[in-house]
Parts: sequence; C-alpha cells; structure tokens
Amino acid sequence: MIDVVRHVSAVLVFLIAIGASAARSDGYFDLPLDDDLRDEIRTILDAGNGQIRRWDRPPTVVIIYRDDRAPGYVSEAIEIIESGRVNFIGYGPVTAFDLDSAASDIFGQIDLVPDDGDLLLTLTGDDEVLHIRGDIFVFALELDELLLFGALTRLNTNFMRQIARSQRASCFYSAWSRNDHLAFAGVYIPISYPEALVRGCMYEELIQSMGLLNDSVGSQTFTLNNLLIKPESNAADLALLDALYAPEIETGTSVDEVIRYVEDQFEAE
Repeated sequence: MIDVVRHVSAVLVFLIAIGASAARSDGYFDLPLDDDLRDEIRTILDAGNGQIRRWDRPPTVVIIYRDDRAPGYVSEAIEIIESGRVNFIGYGPVTAFDLDSAASDIFGQIDLVPDDGDLLLTLTGDDEVLHIRGDIFVFALELDELLLFGALTRLNTNFMRQIARSQRASCFYSAWSRNDHLAFAGVYIPISYPEALVRGCMYEELIQSMGLLNDSVGSQTFTLNNLLIKPESNAADLALLDALYAPEIETGTSVDEVIRYVEDQFEAE
C-alpha cells in the first residue's frame, strides 16, 4: 500500500553553469550549523512528518520523449548528481523510449500504473502491446502529451493547470513512498522551454526525486531555492544527498538525525 504522496513544483533558470565538474569539495557548510541552515535542511528533507524518504536500491530511470536531446539532458543531470558520490547509491539502468516509435496515436492507448514494486507503462498499438517498467519516469515532452502523462500519474491538478496555462516557467516531480522508502517518481519537463531551463529543471527534479524533496526558498547555500539566481556551486546539494544515504542513517528516521550526521561528519574532517 502506498502511504505517502509528494508533489513539488520548481521554477528555475540556471544563470550559472552547473556541469559534471561541479563535484564535491571542502567547505560545503559553515560549522557549527546555524539555526537558519538547520531549518533549510529540514525543509529540503522533510517528507511531511519530520521524517526522511530515500530509495532502498538504485532506481531505474525511464525517459519518455520525442525530442532527441532529452536522453542527453537526463544523462548529463545524472552524471552531475553522481559526481560526488560516496554514500549515495546512485541511479540504476536508464531506458529511453521515443514515442515516435509507437505504431499509433498514444491518446486512449496508454496506461501507467504501479505494479509489482515499480511503475508499469503499457502502450497498446494497432498490432502490439508494449510494457515498460521503471522506478523514475522522466517525461520530457510537448505540452499536450505532458498533460496526458500528468493525468495518468495523478499529478496535482493545480500543477497541471499551471503547465497548461503556461503562466510561468515550471517543471515538476511527484514521488510516492511505501514503508518509508521512495517507491515511484515522475519528472515532468516541458521540452519546448529554452535549453538552459530544461537542463536546470532536469538536474533539480532528478535530485529531488532521490530524497531532497523540497525547495528551501531563498537559500544561499543550496541550489534548490526556487530563485533565478543560484549559488555558484551545487556542492552543498551533493553533500546533503550523500549524507541522506549514509549507512549510519536509517530510512524513515527523523530529519534531525541527518542534521546530526552532517555536523559530526564535517566537524570530524
């Protein structure tokens, strides 16, 4: 039984370059942590009850796309997120599915449901039935198809209206948890956005779908700040993600346990 549903939006434009070279470095956080930074970490990690959520295995990723650039954007984001990896479990295999290869119109022919521990996408064509399984589905599509997949995955209706009206540059993810573990996630990126925005969205939504669940609005430490201007480095993002997956941290524990781990680890260094 799925016990928690998370829906988070992001509005971002990366005005600084975040690349695969943005790996971990010394000086992620000023120690001892002040109350403001503790609050930022609580906001980012809180699953709604003061507890953390994370994957118990490297999640497989499925990219649903028509624009040939989409798989490259996903690969770039994953490379960045994994670049400082020590404890972080990383991502599992990535599968890319080009909707142009479908034999028929997908409207009325497609279903996406939880099944046997992961998400199952079924596409019924004229002469074939296609099944695709994955843990994180990345939908990098034009508006009409993005709304279709948003409806299939029960994306928050307010977010869908926001996408449909194109009121502001928005990208989203949804994550579902079960037994204190993340179980499924969907990432929704309008591929018609400018390339810099698509790349920034891909990084943010993919790292949030791993357990950095929320934006800390206005943060000067984390790039997950819902602002146009980002910190010059994403090292704090990667360090917090690595702390979240430390073996000393138990899944479902309190956010404060991660904060204590961060303080102990970096004071020791």
